[in-house]
Amino acid sequence: LLEETLARPPKCFWNGFEFSRDGSHILINTDSEIVWLIDSFRNDIQPKVFGPRKNDGNLKLGCCLSTDCQTAFVANDENEILVYNKDTTELLTTLTGHVSPVGCLAFNPKYDVWASACGNIALWIPKEN
Repeated sequence: LLEETLARPPKCFWNGFEFSRDGSHILINTDSEIVWLIDSFRNDIQPKVFGPRKNDGNLKLGCCLSTDCQTAFVANDENEILVYNKDTTELLTTLTGHVSPVGCLAFNPKYDVWASACGNIALWIPKEN
C-alpha cells in the first residue's frame, strides 16, 4: 500500500493533523481512505500510511495517536475504529459499537483514557495488568 500511495498519492483534502506526544511525528488525517504519519524533523524518512479505511463519502473521520505513541486509532465510515501498530502499520484490532461514523477520537495523557464520539460518546479505559 505504501509504495502505491507514494507513487500516486490520492486526490484528497487534509482535514486535521496532530503532533505525537513526544513531538517526533505528525499524524495527518484526510477525507480519503488513508491517514499519513510523517516524521516531524526529517524529510528523508518515508511516511507511513494507515489504511485503507472505508470512506466512500469523503467524511471527516477521527484519528489519533495513543499517549505512548505506539498505536494509531483510525475511524472508518462503517462506524468502526481501526487500531494500527505505529511502527509496522499492521492492523491490530477493530473496535465496534458506535451508531454512526466516528468523527472525533482523543486521548487524555494524564489518565491514559481515550474517548471516541459520533452521535454518542464512548470512554475507553485500559485494563489493569
